[in-house]
Amino acid sequence: MIQNQLFSFFIYVIVGILLGFIFDIFRAFRKSVKNTNLATNIEDILFVIISFIIIAMVVQIVSKGELRFYILLGIILGILIYFLSVSKYIITGETWILKNIIKILKSIYIFFIKFFKKINDLILKFLNKVKHK
Repeated sequence: MIQNQLFSFFIYVIVGILLGFIFDIFRAFRKSVKNTNLATNIEDILFVIISFIIIAMVVQIVSKGELRFYILLGIILGILIYFLSVSKYIITGETWILKNIIKILKSIYIFFIKFFKKINDLILKFLNKVKHK
């Protein structure tokens, strides 16, 4: 019995670490993209929904739906372990990755805009030649 509870507690610590990591994804996104207050509120609601779904699924699978105090303690401990140990490194890496993905997407966007502008110019030039003949 105690062994099962210790195993469950360990699982909830891992859930807490996972929730910290997911929260850092949202934080990195906010550092990478300009957000309005509305967007920030939507992101916060999305984080809460994702967290609730993860916790509910794990509680159902690991504890057969029974809520115990050690579940909350394990999740809080996992979040604290994550934020006090690797969070600043993870968020730095995530922010760097997101900023570079955004740069690449902007470059692709600019390339296609220029490409279609050239095509448009060629079509207009061709139509002007045909029109003047």
